[in-house]
Amino acid sequence: MRKSQKVPACCLSSTDVPAEQTLRRELERNKNEHRQFLETLFSAIPSPLYYKDTQGRYLGCNTAFEALIGRPRQEILGQTAFELYPPDHAAIYDAHDRRVFLENTPERYEAQLRDAAGGDHHVILSKAPFTSADGQVLGLVGVVTDITVQKRLEADLRRARDEAEAANAAKTAFLTNMSHELRTPLNGIMGMTELLLSETPDPQKAESLQIIRDACERLTDMVNDLLTLSTLISAPPAGHRADFDVREALSPLFVWLGREGEKKGLAVTTRIAREVPRAVTGDMDRFRQVILNLLENALRFTPAGEIKVFVGIGPDAAPPGEVLLVTRVSDTGVGIAPEKRESVFEDFVLAEDILTKRFGRTGMGLSISRRLARSMGGDVTVESTPGQGSVFTFEARLPLASP
Repeated sequence: MRKSQKVPACCLSSTDVPAEQTLRRELERNKNEHRQFLETLFSAIPSPLYYKDTQGRYLGCNTAFEALIGRPRQEILGQTAFELYPPDHAAIYDAHDRRVFLENTPERYEAQLRDAAGGDHHVILSKAPFTSADGQVLGLVGVVTDITVQKRLEADLRRARDEAEAANAAKTAFLTNMSHELRTPLNGIMGMTELLLSETPDPQKAESLQIIRDACERLTDMVNDLLTLSTLISAPPAGHRADFDVREALSPLFVWLGREGEKKGLAVTTRIAREVPRAVTGDMDRFRQVILNLLENALRFTPAGEIKVFVGIGPDAAPPGEVLLVTRVSDTGVGIAPEKRESVFEDFVLAEDILTKRFGRTGMGLSISRRLARSMGGDVTVESTPGQGSVFTFEARLPLASP
């Protein structure tokens, strides 16, 4: 009976061994396939990657990391940062590694990295701990982002900006000084011309003197524009804020426009909508200067036809206590080509060179107007068709005056 009992036990053992071996081979094959998959994935990632143990030794890295530091994998694995990098760099890496291990939290910081050939890279290092099933920190995984090109571009941009600001400051100083220097002799010429006009009885001489005075007035306007623009370029306008009556502020401009339009045979229409508040708070002089520039622009570039001015409220809802004043100046003048519309707002730019010769403009009025409008929370824009005319729109966001 004892022998008969041992036979089945021996048979069971003989049938279990091959099954267990097959299972082990299957598990080992799956494990190898999984490892191969992870290694392939790790190497295929374009960003430089590596992982270390808690002693700071490199356990693995991908091809991108080898290329970044200029060393083959066999020279990297098993080494620490102190064996691969300059001591000061390695000390920084090691300090952050220890913090990751100690606090079990990711780290991200910028650093310098020197490759095997001595080339310096500006990098962002991102490190995260990896742990066992019971939460014990086993090492860290690191990702390196090379931002050397980005940093170089940022430095180039800063240098270009500094050079541009220096050149702009020099230009502004030159324009300001030149404007002041020109104004002094102009005032003398104007004064002497006025004196001679009052004393000469000869109509022919008086006509010649009048031409001189008109030319001096135009030149004075140009100098004033130059001085205003140089001031606006150097610093945003602070302005003088006070309550002012919109209708009273614009009335003299409209009277002037009607008179000048009549001289040229132009039909002039001006209207202020009833919903426009009577009083607002802001810099009245700068507000009127923008509108005056637009009116002068319309007069100069409209040889025939009409000029219309409308002041109303913008369609966009303004915050409580504010109003968006919209002034539209329409004319039937020479118009502006579509590709030139934005360029007329640039400093010292006209829509066409012929306008300079024909109308005697310096190309500063619209640039000044846009800068002033933007200082009031608005803008100046234009819609135009060559040969048919233009519509300039000036928006200003101003607080309502206290009752």
